[in-house]
Amino acid sequence: MVNKDSNLNFTAEQFIKEGNEHILDILVENLGRINFGGQMTNQRKGLNGEVLTDAKVQTNWEMFPLEFKQEFVEGLKAEKWKPFKNIKHPAVYKAELDIADTPKDTFLKLDNWTKTVVFVNGFNVGRLWSIGPQKTLYIPGPFLKTGKNDIYLFELHSAGNTIEFVDKPVWN
Repeated sequence: MVNKDSNLNFTAEQFIKEGNEHILDILVENLGRINFGGQMTNQRKGLNGEVLTDAKVQTNWEMFPLEFKQEFVEGLKAEKWKPFKNIKHPAVYKAELDIADTPKDTFLKLDNWTKTVVFVNGFNVGRLWSIGPQKTLYIPGPFLKTGKNDIYLFELHSAGNTIEFVDKPVWN
């Protein structure tokens, strides 16, 4: 097994600065683990040791999960959204789909997005990863409604410029 531990070097200009404090945010993705066999004991994810700054152990830090529970997703409706801007770090994007007729099953296609979790009208419809094998997410017709539908996309890396609804799934 390859050791994926790494050291990252930063300059003060790369941190968020509030007064005399510099703030470092670390986002750790839980990508999954092996759930059988002898490799289970070697499946470590996240921060596997001390966090050091200038060779000093950092102890005054906090951790919180991004759980995207129903209450959080519903609360996104009240946010003040800015026009789309593709940024190269984790962000939540909002889109709206207006349906004039009776909604039908569809597939959401996200070309040029990287790792995206999608919520439609409060339902988590899944996650797409640009490496595939699937290139679309299935959205059942009952998840949609006539009129305005809210779509929230949590992108971990870099958003594409478009989202598209297609009538058939797309695979690698």
